[in-house]
Amino acid sequence: MERHHAAERHLYPDAIPTIKQIQADHPNVIIGAVTDGSANPMLMVFSLMPLFDFTVSWEDDMGEMARMQQMEQFKELSEVDKSDGLSWIYRLAVEKGKEMSMLNHEMKHEDDEEIEWCWIHVGDDLAYDVGGSATIGAKTILVELAPEYGQTAKMRFQGERPEWATETMEQTENHRKMAMNAVEKVDAKINHLRQLPEAIKELLKGDDDDEDED
Repeated sequence: MERHHAAERHLYPDAIPTIKQIQADHPNVIIGAVTDGSANPMLMVFSLMPLFDFTVSWEDDMGEMARMQQMEQFKELSEVDKSDGLSWIYRLAVEKGKEMSMLNHEMKHEDDEEIEWCWIHVGDDLAYDVGGSATIGAKTILVELAPEYGQTAKMRFQGERPEWATETMEQTENHRKMAMNAVEKVDAKINHLRQLPEAIKELLKGDDDDEDED
């Protein structure tokens, strides 16, 4: 739990205003997190928890056997250079998101209105966030932040390792290959978190334009 309190103390200053702006722009939005457990927003009770609807985590309480099987899957991913094997966790996120959306819909007594579903996945890891989510149809926004944020995720794309990384050099190289395979799956890119609301609007606008052409 302490690591989540520590994460709260080190949140990017524009993280919360950005999420609140997205919620204001899209009142029916469902916001979820896909995490390896190192930073679960649902446990950040003083900051992010009120802003998130659900989390899909490697550390979910799913039983010891299932958890070990999934961790083994995660370990194996470090030995391949394709993102296809990541689809299970993103599929689970979509299922949870749609379930939350239906509940929200019913609570507002909008039974006669059809739900328009669009999943936009935002993340800083080309291999996992972009490559993995795109395998099951997500629109993707790559967060490649300006230098002042001190971001380390893009180091993996360059085949480098942060000082705190536990990957072997072979795993880092495979991660880099996965990232290179995912480059063409990026739908939008932002350099500052405050750009996210507008990037989302543009992706949704593109979706509407495509429907009009059909």
